[in-house]
Amino acid sequence: MYELNKILGSLKMPYEQIHACPNGCMLFRNEHKDTNYCVKCKSSRYIEVQNDDGSKRLLTIAVNILRYLSFTERIQRLYITEETGQCMRWAAEGKMYNTKKMQHP
Repeated sequence: MYELNKILGSLKMPYEQIHACPNGCMLFRNEHKDTNYCVKCKSSRYIEVQNDDGSKRLLTIAVNILRYLSFTERIQRLYITEETGQCMRWAAEGKMYNTKKMQHP
């Protein structure tokens, strides 16, 4: 995680952390951002710890976190260099710039 944060920080690419169900059923955002349990499978959003008396309590640490990189930020990074921008625009301009590289999958 440290290396990922270091790379993203140097690229100035912000990301959004979204809590997710441990089983992958749902994301805890929009109307479900304040719920603590999954609507479908009833699993806990946060880590559960058992106390000495046998009761469980929820910590504020999420079990599963999705890190969402904005699509517009990624596209802007692709167009930063002139060479990459030309390769991305070839379909609209109708020109083939470099036939040795794959231009469009």
